[in-house]
Amino acid sequence: MDRKAKMAEFLDEQVIEDLDRVEEIIFENLKSDVGLMEEMTQYLLKAGGKRVRPAFVLLTFRAVGGTDIEEVIPIAAAIELIHTATLIHDDINDSSPTRRGLASVNKRFGLAKALVAGDYTFVKAFRIGGAYDGGIVKIIADACSGLAEGEVLQSMNRYNTDLTLEEYERTIGKKTAGLISACGAVGAKLGGAGEDVVSGMSGYGYNLGLTFQIIDDILDLEGDDSKTGKPLGTDIREGQMSVPLIRARSVLEPEKKKALADLITKEENTQDEIDRAILIVRDTDALDFSKGLAEEFASKARQALEVLSDSDYKENLNMLIDVVMERDY
Repeated sequence: MDRKAKMAEFLDEQVIEDLDRVEEIIFENLKSDVGLMEEMTQYLLKAGGKRVRPAFVLLTFRAVGGTDIEEVIPIAAAIELIHTATLIHDDINDSSPTRRGLASVNKRFGLAKALVAGDYTFVKAFRIGGAYDGGIVKIIADACSGLAEGEVLQSMNRYNTDLTLEEYERTIGKKTAGLISACGAVGAKLGGAGEDVVSGMSGYGYNLGLTFQIIDDILDLEGDDSKTGKPLGTDIREGQMSVPLIRARSVLEPEKKKALADLITKEENTQDEIDRAILIVRDTDALDFSKGLAEEFASKARQALEVLSDSDYKENLNMLIDVVMERDY
């Protein structure tokens, strides 16, 4: 099923049309008279992606009563460009060979060119965002600085098998949830909402972001790699602690606990070793625990929606939580 078909399962038809306009702006802004630059920056976007962030901006704008959609479409496009730039940089930092079922930008074009492509994409995003007032720019800039801090925290904790859930949330709160939180705040603010609604939608986005990441952690251990676009056990391979790995480490008997830690901290694992680590985790309650934690954050996201009046767009936001919880890609 392609992206538009998936979106049609929970999005209002008007918002799907709005997303088509977002898509146009994204690709218009990545045009370049240097052919290779255009190819590199469009490569990952053409490979797919769920477009959750711009969809959330648009839904929030309409849910709070915003009417002039052209006011919000450009910033929704800018946020997707920021997200894409961070994926390019993440893959460079992690030396990831694949993304969305294809070779990553760094694998396809080389490290140096990928770094420039990520920077170029960031700059194009801020060219769009700079046209907005200072309040909107601050929300986006704060989220982007949080992304950088989250990336550093994650790098500092690579191979740290003693990472706690609190430390994990701090990292993911900055690296993943922060930008999604900003989407809610931007959509509500541009839609003319009061500060209580802006805060509520920011909270919805934060908790949705944490839910999204934990489901991603789970899929890394039991997903279908033909759907997720990356091989199982990527977190183990990269020495990154996820919620299931943190939980497994806390409940395993000493011998298996050490075996799992040895595999996580090993710089290069064979596929057999990755498979063995996955089996160790699956033999605990780690996946069920992780699903329960995702449900807790999903519940907080639903509670945050109470700041909105009833509408089809509010219902779409409710359904978006279900889509995140039930996704297999």
